[in-house]
Amino acid sequence: YALGTELETEALPAVTQEQLDALDYEADLKEALENSYSIWAQKDALESASDDYANGVTDNLYAHDAAKIQLDAQTENVKASFREMYKDVQEKQAASAAALANLEQAQKTFAVQQVQYDRGMISRMDYMNAQDTLTAAEESAASAQIDLFTSYNTYQWAKRGVMSGAAQ
Repeated sequence: YALGTELETEALPAVTQEQLDALDYEADLKEALENSYSIWAQKDALESASDDYANGVTDNLYAHDAAKIQLDAQTENVKASFREMYKDVQEKQAASAAALANLEQAQKTFAVQQVQYDRGMISRMDYMNAQDTLTAAEESAASAQIDLFTSYNTYQWAKRGVMSGAAQ
């Protein structure tokens, strides 16, 4: 950008309930397995070992068997990683719902405390404590939304074949 360009940040987009409802573990797993680079690499290694044996480059049948075992192991690793990502999205969704319910209750409690403070029924300290509780609930809800967004995006990338960590 040119010197003097003003940039504005925007809030992260929220994951909608429709997006969460559209998650289909079986179909998404199938897509992830088809798109996985690590599985493709193991299939390529298996094919290479098979070709080497068939073309007489090597007479070691164990290389082919080892490549097949590695392919099976990698497929299981991808399935396990994907299952964990799916469970993580579900857990983050539940945590987000709980944080939003907690925020709603904190807002109601604060509204009551504010009326009581305005009428002189509670001390300023009690009022400030209620305000702190509301702020903490707002921050917790925002954090839960970010965690859900992150988990959902990680899951979406895994469907495209991009998985982080050892079990790709």
